[in-house]
Amino acid sequence: MIEMKDFEIQTLNLKEGWNLVSFYVEADDMTPATVFAPIQNELLQIKNLTQSYDPNLPFFLNTLSSLSVNDGYWLKVSEDVSLDVEGPVPSGASINVKSGWNLVGYPRSSGEGVADELTSLGNTVVQIKDLGSSYDPSIPSFLNTLSTMAPGSGYWLNVDADGTWTVGTVAEISELRRSIAQTQPDHSPEEKAGPAWGEATVYPNLGATVLAQVSIQGKPVAKGGVVGVFVGNELRGLQDVVLHNGMSYVTLNVNLNGAESVSYRVWSPDDHNDYLVSGTMLLELGGVYGNPELMELDAVTVSSKPLEVFKLTSEPFGFSFNTTLGRSYTVEATGNLRTWEAVELFQGSGGEIRFTAKPTSSGGAQFFRVFVE
Repeated sequence: MIEMKDFEIQTLNLKEGWNLVSFYVEADDMTPATVFAPIQNELLQIKNLTQSYDPNLPFFLNTLSSLSVNDGYWLKVSEDVSLDVEGPVPSGASINVKSGWNLVGYPRSSGEGVADELTSLGNTVVQIKDLGSSYDPSIPSFLNTLSTMAPGSGYWLNVDADGTWTVGTVAEISELRRSIAQTQPDHSPEEKAGPAWGEATVYPNLGATVLAQVSIQGKPVAKGGVVGVFVGNELRGLQDVVLHNGMSYVTLNVNLNGAESVSYRVWSPDDHNDYLVSGTMLLELGGVYGNPELMELDAVTVSSKPLEVFKLTSEPFGFSFNTTLGRSYTVEATGNLRTWEAVELFQGSGGEIRFTAKPTSSGGAQFFRVFVE
C-alpha cells in the first residue's frame, strides 16, 4: 500500500560506474525508457535482484519493465551525470521482505534515524547497509556507521524472518533539509588530509562487512586515521577509524566481485604513512567478519614509497636518503642498466643514511638504485 502527497523533483547525482539507488518519487510513467530518457546516452544498465534493463538491447531481452519506489537498484552510467525525476512522494509504504537479504528502496524525501525507521520489523533485523555504511542492532553503537537513512540510496536489508517493513509518514522539512535530501549521498571521504587511495571500486553485488580493532605497530590509531581494504591494488572499501575508551576500531563495507582475498592498509595521520597489515583474508559475498569477536588488524610495515634523494655530492660521489626504523635498504649498482648487483646493505635507523660510491676498476659510468624491504 502506497499513499501519495505533493509533487517533488528527486535528483540523483550519479558517479561513473555502478551506483546503488532508489526512488522516492513516482512519475506518471515509471518505465525505464521514460525515466532515464534524459540520460539515455550515459545509461549502461539498471537492475534489481531479478530483473535488468539495458538501453542497447532489443526490448524483448529486457526483463525490467517498470520501476518501483519499494526496490533498490544497481544503476551503471558511463560518466558522472545527474538525473531529475518528478512525481508525488509516498506518505507511507509497506515493503514485503523475506528472510535473508533484500534489496530495498527508501520511499521518503527526508532521512530519519535508521533504528526508528526499522521499528516495524521488530527484532528480526540482522543488518542494513548501503555502499559505505552499515547498521547492526547486535553490536555496540560506536561500531555502527549508518545512523540516518538517506533518500535516493538503495539498501541491503537482512532479516531473519519474513515480514513487512512499514516506512513511516513523511515529515514536513525545511527547504535546507529538502535540498540536502534531494542529493544522492556522497560515499567518498570528506575533504581532508588522508591517503591518496582514490575512490573504492564498486561492483553490483552484496559486499562483506568487517568489524575490527585496528592498530599500528600495536598502538591505537590516532583520530583521523583511515583503513582501506584492497583486492590486489584495487581499493574496495575505506573508512575512518573511531576511537572508544582509548582504543581504535573500524567498520568496513567491502565491495566484492565474488569470493576474493583482500589485504588491509592503515593510513596514519601522525606521519602520513601507509602501514600494511600482513597477510590476506578470504571474504565471501554477504559475509560478516568480526561478530561476535572482533578481528584484530595490526598494521606493522610501512608501504613502499618512491625514494627521496635529497643530497648528492660529486667528490666523492654519493647520496643520502631517509630511512624508517626496522626496514632494510639495499643499494644496487649497474653499468649497463640491465644487470644489477647489491653493493651495500643498510638497516633503517629512522633518520638519514649516507652512501658513498667506490670507483670501478674500469672507470666506466655507474648507476645506482635503492631496494627497500
